[in-house]
Amino acid sequence: MSVHQPRKPEWLADNLDNPFRSLDGREGITPAQAKKAAALYKQLRAQVRSLAASAAEEKLGAAEAQEQIESLFSVYIEGFNVWQASCITYSLDYIRSPPGGGSASWRMNKR
Repeated sequence: MSVHQPRKPEWLADNLDNPFRSLDGREGITPAQAKKAAALYKQLRAQVRSLAASAAEEKLGAAEAQEQIESLFSVYIEGFNVWQASCITYSLDYIRSPPGGGSASWRMNKR
């Protein structure tokens, strides 16, 4: 067994718990799309951790913390929906015109 292009410790720390890390290198997902999905998750995670720290230090009341969490997730869901739409569009284009030619297939790849 050999290892090619091992990940740096910084990447591992940022990505081991990222549910979108498996998109990196997946067929039908561009590197830019994989990076965007991971960035959306990282941004949400950082904001939630910051909010949790503020709540733990009692800088926020429970109602305010709940309101901010709902706002964070609304923004995340909107961003994720935009990201997902770009992946579906790319997947449809990829299926219609796969690399190396071949026949077109009109099934929709949802990932």
